[in-house]
Amino acid sequence: MSKKLKNVGMALAGITIVGFALTAAISAVGRVLEGTRYKVGPHGKKDDVRINTPFSTSNETYYSSIWSYREEWKSFPGWDNKSQPQKDYINRAITNYQWGYSFTTGEQLTRACSLCWTVGADYANARFPITWPLAKDE
Repeated sequence: MSKKLKNVGMALAGITIVGFALTAAISAVGRVLEGTRYKVGPHGKKDDVRINTPFSTSNETYYSSIWSYREEWKSFPGWDNKSQPQKDYINRAITNYQWGYSFTTGEQLTRACSLCWTVGADYANARFPITWPLAKDE
């Protein structure tokens, strides 16, 4: 019995390590595929989204790379049914945050994206205006 538990523990540890390695690799690929570079805005360039206010019953905070945060929105059920203006607003809001425009915190960004998701792009942009287009870094 003890040997089986030890083997299960070792397997779980291995899976956890592989999971962390895959997450790091995916984040690195996302940064390479980031695409267009923009001039950095007044809030400074950000590489990740941090939400310090607990947002679930597990009382945990949130941390993600920009690329992963964007992909999480796209993976939500219903993304394909959202209007093009909603998809554009969410993508542009994330890009605004990443390059230092419009949002100073991950909480603000998430509120804006959530409002767009539930109510619509026009309402979200009226409440949380974004800068678009951004000035490109030549």
